[in-house]
Amino acid sequence: MRILLFSLLAALVLPSANASAQAVLRSGDIFELRLSGMPSEYALEYSLQYTVGDNGEVSLAQLNTPIKAAGLSTTQLERTIEKRLINEKIFTNPTAVVMLQPSSRFVTVGGAVRAPSSVAWAPDMTLSVALKRAGGPSDFAKMNAVKISREGKTQTYDQKKYQKDPNRYGDQNPKLLPGDEVEVPGD
Repeated sequence: MRILLFSLLAALVLPSANASAQAVLRSGDIFELRLSGMPSEYALEYSLQYTVGDNGEVSLAQLNTPIKAAGLSTTQLERTIEKRLINEKIFTNPTAVVMLQPSSRFVTVGGAVRAPSSVAWAPDMTLSVALKRAGGPSDFAKMNAVKISREGKTQTYDQKKYQKDPNRYGDQNPKLLPGDEVEVPGD
């Protein structure tokens, strides 16, 4: 019974931890840093929330220069912090854990929806979920031509087909990434 309970808990926790570990940091992202491998009073100095600056950098106490965080995964940032703390002879064996705050990431949903807004992104967010969080389509929405803009490129998806047969048209309901812009055209 205990093994089954542990397996169920691990299945619930591990996917979100893995998604967070693969997230690429951007300017404006907020994360918490936890250090170990040193006396706890020193680790507490670093156990704060940090924001990646507009220049893509983050400054940590006692480091000579900021760390370039934008473009790194959370795992890469953890290794970078550890190396810098060792190279600058601050600690000999640090272990860093970076926990990205998901509330700092959004998807913008606009156009012919009932409540155009920025909705908080989650690793499992799909186009249909984002549309529901924006109140659903308005009466004049053209659901066969929903646009997603990502990094300057725009693709069109047919949510009518997806709603009619999700198994056959699953490709019309893509997963979204932070910063995506969804536009629902109207009549």
